[in-house]
Amino acid sequence: MDVQLKEIIEKIKSEGVQNAEARASEIIAEAESKAQEITAAAEKNAAAMKQKAEQEAAKREESGKSALSQAGRDLLIKVEAQLQAQFESIINSSVDAAFTSSTLETAVVEVVKSWSAGKSADLNVLLPEKEYTKIEQGLRSKLAAELKSGLEIKPFRDLESGFRVSEKDGAAYYDFSAAGIAEVLVRFLNPRLAELLKNAAESH
Repeated sequence: MDVQLKEIIEKIKSEGVQNAEARASEIIAEAESKAQEITAAAEKNAAAMKQKAEQEAAKREESGKSALSQAGRDLLIKVEAQLQAQFESIINSSVDAAFTSSTLETAVVEVVKSWSAGKSADLNVLLPEKEYTKIEQGLRSKLAAELKSGLEIKPFRDLESGFRVSEKDGAAYYDFSAAGIAEVLVRFLNPRLAELLKNAAESH
């Protein structure tokens, strides 16, 4: 009886140990599996966060580059506008200064004689009031033949400098005023100035 009881106890112990070991193995396996899942999820989450951070950093960098580039373009446009304004001012003042009384008289004579060569000088010449009294006599002397052919020389209150020539029938009209000449020069030279500024910007 004692022997049988002892065997039963030993068997129970043995089976209990085996069951406990088996259960322990299961628990360990489950823990390892769970740990792997947690690790994998953490790594995946970390990778996603890293990718998102890199994308946001790239966006910020691109946005910064774009903003810097736009600021550069805006500055260049502003500088170009200021330079062109100064350029136009210089041209206007230079042309205006070039029209001295002597230069004006010579220019009128040359234009009228070239215009009326071989045909009637049926023209109107308009001069600034302030210059008219200074050069009228000289013009009438040098353009006597043209005056006999119909040329008229008149003062014009709205003209600051230079002169204007027109055919009396209105067929042709030319503006040799300082403003008119400056406008032509500006239209011709401004694209060249813009091209120079563009090339200068691209070289830096």
